[in-house]
This record gives sequence, C-alpha cells and structure tokens, in this order.
Amino acid sequence: MVNKVKFAMCGCGHIAPRWFDVFKTNNEIKLVAIADPDPNAFGKLKKYNFPDLKTFSTIEQAYEESKPDAVIISTPPQYHSRYIIDAINRGIHVITEKPLCTNLGQFKHLRAAYIIAKENKVITAVNQQYRWNPRIQAIREAVQKNLLGDIFLVNSTFSQNNYHFKKWWRQQEEYISIFNWYVHMIDSMRYYLNLNPIKVHAKFIHPPHSKILGYSSLLLDVTFEKGIIWHLTANQESVAGPTTSGHTRFTMYGSKGTLVNTKNEAPYLYTSDGKKSELGENIADIDNASTYPPGWKDTIEKFIHSIRTGEEHPTSMGDNFWTISILLAAIKSFELQRTVNIAEIIN
Repeated sequence: MVNKVKFAMCGCGHIAPRWFDVFKTNNEIKLVAIADPDPNAFGKLKKYNFPDLKTFSTIEQAYEESKPDAVIISTPPQYHSRYIIDAINRGIHVITEKPLCTNLGQFKHLRAAYIIAKENKVITAVNQQYRWNPRIQAIREAVQKNLLGDIFLVNSTFSQNNYHFKKWWRQQEEYISIFNWYVHMIDSMRYYLNLNPIKVHAKFIHPPHSKILGYSSLLLDVTFEKGIIWHLTANQESVAGPTTSGHTRFTMYGSKGTLVNTKNEAPYLYTSDGKKSELGENIADIDNASTYPPGWKDTIEKFIHSIRTGEEHPTSMGDNFWTISILLAAIKSFELQRTVNIAEIIN
C-alpha cells in the first residue's frame, strides 16, 4: 500500500473549502495541519470532520509538529512568495494558489528559490485550475491539432460587474487585483497556444467609480513566439451589461479557420470551406453546472503524480514564471510608456 502524502495548509480563507472537498475524495492524500492567524477561520472545518487534523496560528508551528510532506499556500496573494520560499527551504513540496507573486522583487526571489527546489527535488505547482476546464481543454486540442492553421491574431474581451472588492487585502497594493484575476486569462492563452511571450505593451485604467485601490482595467497587447499577437481588453468594474466568464470571450484567427469562444455556448470553429463545428461535448452545460471549474482535483492529482515520479508538474513555478512575466512586463510597459521585452523580466 502506498503511503498517503501528508499535507499542511497555510491559510484557511475563502478558497480553503475547495481544497477540503478534494481531501475528502482523494485517498492518496491526508490533511494533517492547517494554519491561520484568525481562529474563527477554522469554523469552515466543522462539516468536514478530518481525523487527526491539528490547527495552528502559524505555519511554522504546523511544520514543526505535524511534519507534512507538502503544503498548500492559500493566503492572500501578496504573501504567497514568502511562504513558497520557506517551504522550499525546508524541503517541503508546495502548491500555491495563484498568483505566484505580485511584484518584480518577489519574482526574482522566487526564481532563485526555484533553482533550489530543482536541485533538492522539491515539487512545485501553481493552481492555475482553469487549465483543466473541459472548455479550455477542447480549445487547446483544436489549436494543437492545427485546425486553425497558422494563428496570427487573437482578440479577447473580459467584463465583470460584480466583484468581491471589500476583501481587506485588495486595498494593500495598487496592482494586486490585476494579478489576482487577470492571471487566469493570461495563463489560459499561454496554454492554448503552447508558446511563450516575447514582448508586451499595456495600459492600465483606474475608473472614476472604482471601488478598489489602483487599477482594475487593462488594455494589453502581447506578442508570442511565431509572431502571434494577442489583444486583451479587460474590465473588472463594469457598472452594467453582460459579463464574460473567466476564460474571456475571444476570437482566434488562423490561416485555415477562426475559433470563437463565448459565455454559455460551446466554442465553435469556422473553417475556410464554410463549415461550423462545435468543439468538445456538452461544454456549455458543464460550464453552467458549477461556479468554478473542477481544477483543484486535477491540480492535486497531477501534483501527487509528480511527487511519486519526480516529473515536473505541468503548472510548476518554472512554467508559471512565463505567465507572471506578462503581467510584470505589462506594469513596466505602463509605467515607462513603451513596449517591454519579456527578456527584461526573465533574464
């Protein structure tokens, strides 16, 4: 019998129950410790009845007493990097919620920590759970099968009317809301194309009615390998009108066809011979079945596989550096009012 992988959790906030659901259904893992400075946060645990689970006020106490094999970082985003680095230095495998980090200084420290993780065979993963959504899988498959031919342009829009702006941590950094939400659509686009970014030009907007600190709207042009240009217009603070899903509404143009992705409908492929074909099976129904995609389960399963085999996780820190680099380059582009090469961020 294979021993269960023992997990600690750092943070017991809004997202924690998503992980609790996974622990109740996966027999290869066991939650042995959870840390949060707010004792009231542990009230979420009552309905789960985890045997032998201990609660702590600090993750350091949890490490010392429970000796976990791995940790899930589920704190507010600006604290992710410090706990990731600490876990790596302790030789503890680590999954972090997105975003990996929220500024360039953290990014540089994480790059150094990742080298240590690789040397010591510490598995890392960022929970970019949207990747495992059936819709996103279907779009990626169409792109990778070259059904569109040579892609040259993607136009994306995102609009959100109601967002949880009142969380205290959203008022600490002016770009934090950008990192916390737009990282989903940026990572998804990287995943569809299976290419890395080359350069970025961006403009951020702070609407006059904004409820958050800093910027919530974004105009972004990213040039990927092979010269593919992605244009993203995104707004978190629309006051009315339709909203899009987290994977955005977009049109992808290629030499053999056009792919259209919208909310509440399956993605469609239009080909040069006049045909229209639906991608995937019952994707619109799957989307409507739950608020979130079922990605937490997939992230954990792939993580356990990586621990058992030593293989890199598909959303490892090494992979996610490219996703975060787009946002970091976007900020630099906006502040300097020029196009920024990704090589200026990842060097």
